Amino acid sequence: MGNAKIRSYSGFIVALKNLAEGIKTHSADTEFPAAIKEDDIRLLCTQLEASRLVYETSITAARIKHDEYESIFTEAINKTAKTATMIYGFYGKKNQILADFGLTPHKTRSRKKVSAEEKPKPA
Repeated sequence: MGNAKIRSYSGFIVALKNLAEGIKTHSADTEFPAAIKEDDIRLLCTQLEASRLVYETSITAARIKHDEYESIFTEAINKTAKTATMIYGFYGKKNQILADFGLTPHKTRSRKKVSAEEKPKPA
């Protein structure tokens, strides 16, 4: 989440609190709209702050879990690479048994022998 959203959230909370204070101060004014209530604005502000706290806690927990996952994943990759290296070393890199482990045997290079008659002649 970018800092712009954090600032806009903080600014909005301040605006809600200012709005509630203004309603509290002027609600007794003559012909002040009865539908505008300080308690409604304060409740909205409280709900928003509580929701934000749950959100931030969840994000922190998710980051911790992600870091744990990344650590285990990296460990698994390293262990698998070491194991594959040992299996290649034990059986040899060209042995077909490697396929039983999900490993690809290295291909042997076989060159087709070209007879003297088939060789291209220099121009």
